[in-house]
Formats: sequence, structure tokens, C-alpha cells
Amino acid sequence: MSTAVRVMLRDPRQASLWLLAGASVVAVAALACVSPMWPACVLLGVAYLLAMVRYPELNLILYYITGKVGFEERLALGWGVSGNQILQLLCIPCLALAIATRADARTFPKATVAFLVTFTIIMTVGLLYTGNPEYGATKVTGYLLLVLPGVLYLGIRVRNFEGLQKVMLMLLATTVIMMVMGLRGITQLHDGARLAVFGGGSIVYARLMGTGELLLLTFATVLRHDGHRRLARLGVFCFTPGFLVSMYFAGSKGPLIALLVSFLTFALLNRFLRRTLLWAGVIGIVLAGATMRSRTLQDAATLVTASRIFLDPRANISKGSYGSRVDFFQYSSGLVAHSPLLGVGTGGWGVQRRLFEERIYPHNIFVEVVCEYGLGMAFLMAAYFGWLAWRAYSLTRIPLPRRQHIYASGLVACVLFWFMSVQVSGDVIDNRNLWLFLVLLEIATRVGTHVARENQAGSIATGTLIGAA
Repeated sequence: MSTAVRVMLRDPRQASLWLLAGASVVAVAALACVSPMWPACVLLGVAYLLAMVRYPELNLILYYITGKVGFEERLALGWGVSGNQILQLLCIPCLALAIATRADARTFPKATVAFLVTFTIIMTVGLLYTGNPEYGATKVTGYLLLVLPGVLYLGIRVRNFEGLQKVMLMLLATTVIMMVMGLRGITQLHDGARLAVFGGGSIVYARLMGTGELLLLTFATVLRHDGHRRLARLGVFCFTPGFLVSMYFAGSKGPLIALLVSFLTFALLNRFLRRTLLWAGVIGIVLAGATMRSRTLQDAATLVTASRIFLDPRANISKGSYGSRVDFFQYSSGLVAHSPLLGVGTGGWGVQRRLFEERIYPHNIFVEVVCEYGLGMAFLMAAYFGWLAWRAYSLTRIPLPRRQHIYASGLVACVLFWFMSVQVSGDVIDNRNLWLFLVLLEIATRVGTHVARENQAGSIATGTLIGAA
């Protein structure tokens, strides 16, 4: 009898592992006979499951960014199943396990979860009197099956700055992959098409690219603080052009402006704003001079049709530009005057309009909320944002260790970026990633306050011992 057989007989667990490995090899070999692509798919699936066991937050981040709760044709795998549905099923055991193993509730984002639960209830009630129940149902379903599970899971799993760092790193890795996918798709754009990847439309894609750039700068600042200056510069110089080019071809102006303001805020919080403004001025002068002297650059700025960045906003009504926003806000004032308390119901904003869009919304989160759910819900949302803004300001003032301060300032920059973005485009489903960063920010404020109290208590105890000596 061979040694392997004797080991298997002595240890049943070893025997089961050997049998499972043998069955897996046979199965992969059989699939290879059917199609060469099947073994690769199986191996990738097994690798993803192993990664999910080690880092379960990864599955939730991918599901949350994908943003689809039903069958999505762009992510179809065959047999009527799409990739986002697989991610959705895998989120169920992850969330159940997180709830079962929850031990410490001090860092749980109670305010954000309570607000989102209240918001979801009001959206559900709004279905009773909406004129567009089909669109309204997609909003409610998205919050019940996507937003609430996502924020609840992160609220349970993330308990310290190490957890925040891990989630931010996973988000950065995801946006880098999406950036590479987008760059590959630029050559396929025709007739003014806008760049987008599986995370949604071009607006959501542009926002995710801006988020990736801010996270890249955050980790580069941490590396620089740790003494890895060359590695930090390499990462910024390699990936920043890709993020900016992807945002450009996504054709959305709002995220670019929000990225600029958020980046300056991050520079201010980390005390290199003066140097940043100096380099920005130098680059601007060089580009302006090159544009005036070079016919090639002028032609490039004129002939680029794959992006909407340079299109005249007044000539593009109902195409996500300045003219449509003015039109939307004028229309919204009439809706608020007609039903100021209850609103027009979930998804009912565009019932009286005769536009070609299937999903019609005002491209501003406050206008959407006040029109569909009334002044009360709008005041509640404003109060919540005001409270969290005060908490964010308090977080930047807490005397944290340098690394933790960098991560906290990176979160503040990401929240500012998303808050500005949701004022000019998207509906409450497209703007779902705002809640992701608001949850992380509230966790950071709670963790930061706890760390500051511990440091203060340690300083008092040290001072007492010194005084007694």
C-alpha cells in the first residue's frame, strides 16, 4: 500500500481533501475537452472564492460598484444568469456571518444607517401615490437589496483604521482595473459615444475614476510619509494619466470640477497646498503657451468628438448639460409648489414631462428628494449632511498619528468629491456610492474620537506617574 493511501486512511480530513483535489482535476480536464475557456473560468472562479474567504469585503465592493440587483445583459454569463447576481448571492452569507460575529458596536455608523433606513421607508411609502411605479420600484429595490446591505456590512466589519485602509485599498484596486478596461475601450468609441464600464453609465464611471485618483493620492502620501518617495512618485505618474484620460472620455464635466476641489482640499489638509498651486500654475502656463503656438493642440481640442467636455452646454438640452439643469430646476419648482409636503412619489418627478429618457430625474439629489418626498425629507437630509460635515471637520482636528490623519483626510476628500458630484448629475441609485463613503467617514470619526480619548488618557496617566515620582 502506498504512503498516500496510508495517510488517507489514518486522517479522514486528509482523505477528503485528496478526493476533492482529484475530483477537481478530473472536472477541469473534462471541461477542457469541451472548451479551452472553461478551465480558465473555473480557475478564476475558485481563485475569487478563495480571495472572498480571505477578504469578504471585496465581494461587497464589486457588487456595490456594479449597482445592479437584477439580470444585467452587459454582465451575462449564460443560462439567464449575470455576474452581478452571483455577487448578490455571495453577499448573503457574508452579511449573515458578519451579523453573527459582531462584537463591538462602538464604531457602528448608527446615524447613517438610521437615516438610510428612514429614507428607504419613505421611498417605499412614496410608491403608494407615484405616477411612475415601475421606475420607483427600481429605486426601492436598489436600496433594499444593494445600499442597505452594503452600508450595514461595512458598518459591522470595519472597526478601526486598519479596516478602513483595507477597504480603501480594495476600492483603489477596483478602480484601477476599471480604468484599464476603459482605456482599452477608447478606440471603440464612435459618433460622440461616452466611455463607460460595467459600473454603470458614463457619469458613474467618471466618478469612480475620480475616486480612484483621490485614493491613489492618499496611498501615495502614506508611502511618502513612510519613506518610499520613489514608489509614491511612480504610482502617481503611472496611474494619474490613465484616470484623467478615462474621465475625459467619459465626457462628464461635473466630476472633473469636483476632483479639482477635492484634490485641493486634500492638499490643504496635508499641508502641501502652496506647492500644489505652484505646480498647477506652471502646468497651466505651459499648456496655454503650447496651445497658442501649436496648431496641433488647437486641432486636437477642436476635433475631439468622443468626449463632451468641450461641447457648448447651451446647445444640448436634455443631454446632461447646463441648459438641461436650468430647465429641470424650473420644472421642479412647480412640482414643489404643487405638493410641498408629500411630494409626487418615488420616481414620479418626470411623469408630466415628455422627454425621450426612460429614467427621468432632475440630476440633483436635493431637488429629487424635495420633489418626490416633500420638504420634510429634504430638511432631514440637509440636517444629516450638516451633522456629518461637522463630524468631518472634527475628524480633521483630532490629533491622530500621521498615517491615520492621511487616511482620514483622504476619506474627507472622497466624501466632498461625491457630495459635489451628486448635485449636478444622477439619481439616488446612481449616487449610491456617496453613502459608501459617508459610512466610512462616520466610522472614521468614531474610531478617531476613541483613539484620541485613549491617547489623552495615556498622557494623563503618564503625567500622574511623573508627578508622583
